[in-house]
Amino acid sequence: MYVWADAELLAAKIDQLNTRGCEYTAQQMYYEALVYLAEAERVLEYAASCGRTIDRALIVTTLHNQAAVYQRIWELVRSADYIEAIIYNVSALVEGETVLPLSADAGEEGSPGYLRLSSYLSSKLNLVVYHLQYCAVSSQIKNHSNALGSACQALTLLKTYCE
Repeated sequence: MYVWADAELLAAKIDQLNTRGCEYTAQQMYYEALVYLAEAERVLEYAASCGRTIDRALIVTTLHNQAAVYQRIWELVRSADYIEAIIYNVSALVEGETVLPLSADAGEEGSPGYLRLSSYLSSKLNLVVYHLQYCAVSSQIKNHSNALGSACQALTLLKTYCE
């Protein structure tokens, strides 16, 4: 499948796929974007299955890009699934666990294709934003109990962060 001995080359490949996906997204060519973003996810899964260390910012960036595209094409259940995965990974970032069992400069400012997301991923407020995004998408798919739970979680986090 993929043979990269160097973690930096693997991270660069994922970055390249995300960049390409973002370019297609910007052109509103969403299904083409999903081809590249799904490939980025496959490379991440491959890296994890090989025991590579994976930067959570790189994972979240890939998940974020996919969630955004699915939301734009109104595949809201899939978008919600990706947002749940984002919340899990951003929670781990906030708690200080930034690496899984690919470590590269994935969070470096100006890294192409990252929607500038990785420069502020560890911010606790982003976790609140993702909970609110999950709330909105859950509400749109008529899963109001999940929407309410996520909204309450966002408020709890805000209260905690403001104290």
